[in-house]
Formats: sequence, C-alpha cells, structure tokens
Amino acid sequence: MLEQDDPKRCTAAKLNRFGMVKRIRSIPRTSILLDPFSNSILSKKDKPIITALDCSWNNPSIFKHKLKG
Repeated sequence: MLEQDDPKRCTAAKLNRFGMVKRIRSIPRTSILLDPFSNSILSKKDKPIITALDCSWNNPSIFKHKLKG
C-alpha cells in the first residue's frame, strides 16, 4: 500500500485488516486493473483476474507509465 490517503478512510487498509487482499510485487499480464475513470463494466467472471492499486485518486497517473495496454 502506498499510504497516500487517510488511513481511517482507506478502503485498501480496511480490506487488508479483514484479510481480503493479497499483496503482489508486480501486476500479472492477464489481470484487469481497476481504474476509477474507466467506462468498462465488470462481471463476476472477472473476479479472479481483478487487480487494484492503492493510490490516491488525486494522483492515479503515477502508475500510467509503468502499465502496458
């Protein structure tokens, strides 16, 4: 987690406390990366390949140069 947000309001921190996240060092090529600005709709079939980044919505572009696709 990048700890860019208020820890009391951070969804990723809360999910981590409940054991609902898995930390990874790199984004798998077959994953769907969640993007708050996307126009695409996800389905239940997408669940195994969803990847979420814990970063502030004020600056999500810090990862854009590292992602392909």
